[in-house]
Amino acid sequence: MIQRETRILVLDNSGGRIVKCVSLKNSYKRVGAGFIIKGSLERLRKKRRSKSKVKRSKLYNLLILQTQSPLVRQNGKSYIFSKNCCIVIGKNNEPLATRVFAGVPKEARTQRKSKLFLMAPYVY
Repeated sequence: MIQRETRILVLDNSGGRIVKCVSLKNSYKRVGAGFIIKGSLERLRKKRRSKSKVKRSKLYNLLILQTQSPLVRQNGKSYIFSKNCCIVIGKNNEPLATRVFAGVPKEARTQRKSKLFLMAPYVY
């Protein structure tokens, strides 16, 4: 589960590398995959920093894709990943990047992000 002050890895080509969670929506204490949070960029990727779509220490909306705590579904399946990962999304809930490097959870369908599902290599 992700809470405030958690550092999260960025899995898209927007230019960010590590994000720090600043606030959670709807006064949750912890969130999992498929939730939207706010975070600030701590570190950028080393290549092509000048052409990056994001800037350091600015607030962005983030969609959580993977968490270290298990994601358990109602049918009994559970997914556990080794790192906390997210992607950067804009104000209208569309991704800022053009590619996503990991799969997208089915829980993100509740936010109706159709462009995100076309960019992802697979849906789990």
